[in-house]
Amino acid sequence: MPKNSARAGKGTQSSDGSPKPAAHSAVLVIGLGNPFRGDDSVGRIVAARVRRRNRPHLRVAESSGEGADLLELWADSGAVIVVDAVESGGKTGMVHRFEASQRALPVRFSNSSTHAFGLGEAVEMARALNQLPQRLIVFGIEGRRFDVGSKLSAEVKKAVPHVVECVVEEARRLLAPQVPGSPGSSTSACGA
Repeated sequence: MPKNSARAGKGTQSSDGSPKPAAHSAVLVIGLGNPFRGDDSVGRIVAARVRRRNRPHLRVAESSGEGADLLELWADSGAVIVVDAVESGGKTGMVHRFEASQRALPVRFSNSSTHAFGLGEAVEMARALNQLPQRLIVFGIEGRRFDVGSKLSAEVKKAVPHVVECVVEEARRLLAPQVPGSPGSSTSACGA
């Protein structure tokens, strides 16, 4: 099965060579991170678990977090949920939720990025070029282990099932007017 989705488009690839998801689904979930840098892998882990849910209204992709790849991945999407590790000094495993389509991501959350042009920069470039998805939600999971070869910390590992539920619920809310039976509630225990 292709890395990004069982519904990956024919002949289209992201910059890392993996197939890009087909553009017909309503919500794109992108898990960011480096699988060899401990807590930095959490975005990809969440994305893989969301993919296993096999929800027809979700497309799932994984990315290293390179800004150009993100711009390409979300180019044709109206609603996007990004999951990434952050390092802001908060409690390890804490989940942050940001409406990146409404405001810039806090600078303090870019500390763990290994990219000169990462998520925060991609969001602001897309905003400047008027290419930002209409809805862009970012879930940041506070990490502490980012060294090459390190394992996922216990606190981040414990947060994964909660974040998977948050992503699925967020997608339901984003689709509420479009998917019959989707709850439209705006209350959430997902993120600070």
